[in-house]
Amino acid sequence: RMSIAEATEPRWPYASAHKVATRIREELAPYCEKIEIAGSLRRHRTHVGDIDLVILAREGEDNALRHRATAAVRAGNARILT
Repeated sequence: RMSIAEATEPRWPYASAHKVATRIREELAPYCEKIEIAGSLRRHRTHVGDIDLVILAREGEDNALRHRATAAVRAGNARILT
């Protein structure tokens, strides 16, 4: 499980968080065998504190995936939890 982004405010509205999660998922997808939105977003909570993604990296893409995810985190207020 990778928690890829945390709200800068205490909680995000679902629609805003889902838009960010979808963009992150699309950006990381080329490095993944499978990538799914998880946590509060998957459960359709009205407000979300972070964005959780469950990721299975493509064979040989672990380092590229971590590098790309880290770059995405540096671009915004987010952190990676593994």
